[in-house]
Parts: sequence; C-alpha cells; structure tokens
Amino acid sequence: MLLATSLGSTWAATRNKTSSSNALNDSASWSGGIPGGNDIAAWVAGSATSNALGADTSWLGIKLDGVASAVAITTGNTLTLGSNGIDLSAAAAQDLTISSNLALRAYTGQVWNVAASRLLTINSGTFTRGLGSSLSIQGAGTVAVAGGFPANDSTGILGPWITYGTGANTRYALRNGSNQIAGYTGTTVAAADAVDTTGAANYEVSGVGTLAQEPRSTPCVTQEPAAPSPEISP
Repeated sequence: MLLATSLGSTWAATRNKTSSSNALNDSASWSGGIPGGNDIAAWVAGSATSNALGADTSWLGIKLDGVASAVAITTGNTLTLGSNGIDLSAAAAQDLTISSNLALRAYTGQVWNVAASRLLTINSGTFTRGLGSSLSIQGAGTVAVAGGFPANDSTGILGPWITYGTGANTRYALRNGSNQIAGYTGTTVAAADAVDTTGAANYEVSGVGTLAQEPRSTPCVTQEPAAPSPEISP
C-alpha cells in the first residue's frame, strides 16, 4: 500500500490544454500527454475553451489559470474527478461550465474552490457520487447547479456528504431557490439536552463547552474458583 501511494504521487502531473478544438481524449488537446486519473487538467493561456470529453474520462482535478475566457466541457460521456476537485481560485481563473455527466471518485474527499466573481456551473445530465466520496464547496464565488444534480433531502440539505465554507464557517450545503449551492442556516442549538425525535431536523452546535455522557454502571461479574485437581497417590 505504501508503495502504491508513493508511485501515485510520483506520477501525478499537470497537463495543459492546448489550442486544439479536438475532443479531450485526443493527444492533440494536451501538452505532455492526455491527463489520466492522477493528473490535473489545466486550462492556461492559449487553451481552447470549448471541448467535448470524447470518452469517459477520469482526472485528479481541474484547474483554470490564465485562460482567456470562460471554459466549457460540453455534453456527452462522464467525467470523474478525484481529490483535487475543481480549482477556480487563481486571480487569472475564468468561469467553468461542465455539461458532461459528472462523478465524484469513490472514497475521495474533494474541494471545489471558486473565487469571488467566478461562476462554476454544473449542468450535468447525471451526477454520481462514488461510495464514500465527499465534497467541500469553498470560496466566495457562485456554484450553480442544474440537470441531474441532487435536490435537497427531507431535512433541507443536500446530505452530510457535502459542506459549504471553511473553518468555523463550515455549514452543511443546500440547493437554494436560485439553484445555487449555499450554506444551511437552520436551527443552531446552544442549550444542553436538545433532542430531536422526528429525524427531520439538522442541528449545528455552536459555542464552547463539553459534551458529557451520563455515567453507566458496570455490572460486577464473579466467577466461581475452579475445583482443585484431585491428588493422585503413587
């Protein structure tokens, strides 16, 4: 396992998108080779800005830094993203629209970091969350969702798998009335012994204090001593 982890880090690379309008599974679309599951696909100065996947594709993540205008991954096939997620945090980033199907890689936590004034639009026909995957939405930009992106559950959030914000400002995420991802602002429980018996409420515990558990008595178990072994006369 240690060997596999080390090799994965060694092989990881950033592949820059070229000016080619070919599909993203074509070597002409990339400098240094087609990005794979351990690579970051980057749009930079001179990159073409509208391309189809061309085939089901897996990348470690996406980064926009220096590209001249908004980027679009058009409809068709499925894009699976790993732990680097989507990075629109650079000063020279642009807006990004993903219209292909989209999947979060299983057993992977990822971040979508969208800087202020930037727009990330997820317009995927299907959205799949791999087993054990999680997502953190960060930055002051806007994440708009449509198509097959999930709706809120019965408690008013998208689910415990997705959060919004960082540090003390981290909240569960919801899909608001404008079809944008936002932070849940429901009830904050400050009092002790708050109990929900409906299973339909979300609570964010704020402030300082200690969560205590009532002491539990432990029964004493007594075992009878074993009978002595009989003496054997010579």
